Amino acid sequence: MCCKNFMILSDFILLTSRLLSNEFSVMDIVGTVGEYYDVLKRFFSILLAYLICLSYFYYETMKLSLNFYKCFYFLVKFGEAISEHIGELVRVSDRLFPCIPVEVLLNAFPGVVVIDEAYIDFSSQKSWLDRLNEFPNLIITQTLSKAYGMAGIRLGICYASSEIIAVLNKIKPPYNVNELTQQRAVKRVLNQNKVQHEIEILLEERKKLLIKLKSISFIEKIYPTDANFVLIKVDNAAKRYHELLEKGIVIRNRTTQPLCENSLRLTIGTKNENNFLIKTLREISK
Repeated sequence: MCCKNFMILSDFILLTSRLLSNEFSVMDIVGTVGEYYDVLKRFFSILLAYLICLSYFYYETMKLSLNFYKCFYFLVKFGEAISEHIGELVRVSDRLFPCIPVEVLLNAFPGVVVIDEAYIDFSSQKSWLDRLNEFPNLIITQTLSKAYGMAGIRLGICYASSEIIAVLNKIKPPYNVNELTQQRAVKRVLNQNKVQHEIEILLEERKKLLIKLKSISFIEKIYPTDANFVLIKVDNAAKRYHELLEKGIVIRNRTTQPLCENSLRLTIGTKNENNFLIKTLREISK
């Protein structure tokens, strides 16, 4: 695949240079563009993939003692994966990445890859914890703030290889987790039956809420979700936000976020809270 991309790149450069050098007549140009259509399409697809790739990795990440060839090899391999799955990668932020591009990234990127699984308990997809031992450069972060309902203790979890954990232990502050937080976290984590029961209830409520939201006239789109909230597109986000606020319902107006124009974020609540939300949405839609 790498060789193929180099061939596409060289063909594109050759074509461009010949066009700029005025070697072709108008008819020749038309014929040549038609001949190289597939090459051009593939080239720009890969170019777009590389741009997306670069947007995910800040300059500071790419310069960490990595030589040019390793960086370029990574871009080539990951760019190929993205170009093949470009439609799957354009998702709302709470959606998980497809497994194939992430696996390519883990194998090709010569550095540490961090996967944030804050909402993994609400997803139908498997956690990467099952494959942690396969990738020594993988770090998985989770939190006790979501499914475990302990946002107040501000405690997260980091899973990684013993080598990475050893480095983190050297640089973390001493006594960074206080005794009361540890006791509360351990008590909650050990009570898995209750936690799983609560997750099942939330998932059921999420399913019901998604169905009921379809009946609200001013909701234009309901985005897929793997989280404990749902993103909806409405006719006028500012108007609907203030209408709900006046009724005592606090939601998040995400209009200012990229690609989220007129979008509201609704957290999945209890059965009574969700019913009150739907009742209020129907009232303000009249």
